Amino acid sequence: MNPRAVTRRKKAPLAADLLRMPVTRDIVIADFGRDASLEYLRLVSRREKRLIEGVLAPEGHAFFDEYRRVMHTVVGDLAFLKETALERSAKNPGYLKGDILIGTGPWPRPGVFFQKLARLAVQQALLAMDRGPGRVRVVIPCNTLSDEAKRLDHALGSARELRKRLGPRFLSRSRARKIAAAGIRAFAPPEAVIRRLAENGSPGKPLNLLVLGARGARAVYEKLAAFRGLHVTPLENRHDDLIRQTIVASIGNRRERLDLCRRRLIHEIIEPRKKRLGSLVVLEARTDFRLGLGPSSLEIFADAMTSDAYGGMGADAAMPSLHV
Repeated sequence: MNPRAVTRRKKAPLAADLLRMPVTRDIVIADFGRDASLEYLRLVSRREKRLIEGVLAPEGHAFFDEYRRVMHTVVGDLAFLKETALERSAKNPGYLKGDILIGTGPWPRPGVFFQKLARLAVQQALLAMDRGPGRVRVVIPCNTLSDEAKRLDHALGSARELRKRLGPRFLSRSRARKIAAAGIRAFAPPEAVIRRLAENGSPGKPLNLLVLGARGARAVYEKLAAFRGLHVTPLENRHDDLIRQTIVASIGNRRERLDLCRRRLIHEIIEPRKKRLGSLVVLEARTDFRLGLGPSSLEIFADAMTSDAYGGMGADAAMPSLHV
C-alpha cells in the first residue's frame, strides 16, 4: 500500500474532499407519522451542516448548502399505503381509532402492505438512479416497521425477489436487475439505536433499557438487544393503554394531555423500575415522542444515518447522558 495514501487518509478532511464525495440519495418513506418524518429531515439537515462546518472552519471557508452530499426525496402517501385500513375505518365506525396506528393495536400488516411499501421504494429508487450516480438508501423513520425494512432490504438485493413481491407486470426483468445491482439498502431506527447504545454504555456495567414505545416496537428492541447483551425491562399489559394515550396526545400535540401522560409514565413506569434496578436508560422509541425522558430513537437514527452518508465522519457525536 502506498504510505502516502495512508498518511493522506489520516489527515483531517478538506473542503475538496467533501466536493469529491459521492452523493447519497435518500428516499424517506414518511407518514409514520408525518411530523416525525419531517423532524427526521430537520435533524439530518442540522447534523449534516454541523459536520460540514467542522471541515470548512479550519480552512476559513464559508458554508453553502451545495456542499451537502445527502439528497432527499420524501414520499408521504398514507392514502396508498393504508388504503385497505382506511376504507375499513370509513365504513365502520366512520372515524379513525388508535388501531389505525401501526404497532398500537390489532392493525394488521398483510403482504399487500409490504407490496405497497416496496412499490413506493422501487419507483423512487429508479427515479433517483436516473438523476445520476450515487448511493441510494431507503429510510423508514419508524421503529415498528423494522422487520418490514429488513424484508425490503433483502428484496432490493435480488431481482427475482423483487419481481416475486411486486409482480412482473409492475417490474420488468431489466428494471429489477438494475435495482438489484445498485446496492440499495433500507434502514429503520432500531438497529442503529441499539448499536449506539451498546457502544456508549459503561464497560462491565449492565445496561438496563426501558423502551417507551408501542408493543410492536418494544418486541423489536427486545430481540435486537439480546444480541448486544442489553437487558430490556418488560412492561405490563396494563401499561399499553397509557403508552397509546401518550402516542395519540403527542401526534395531536395536545400539551395538557401530553403533560399528564408524561407524569403518569414517570410515576407508574419509570420510577418503580429505576428504584428496583438502580440505573435505567429510558429510550423514547416512538418517533412522535418529545418527552425529554431519555435518548430519542429519532435523534440517534438521524446521527447514524448522517455519519453513514459521510463515511463515518461525525460518528463520535456526543450522546445524551444515558443513565437516569
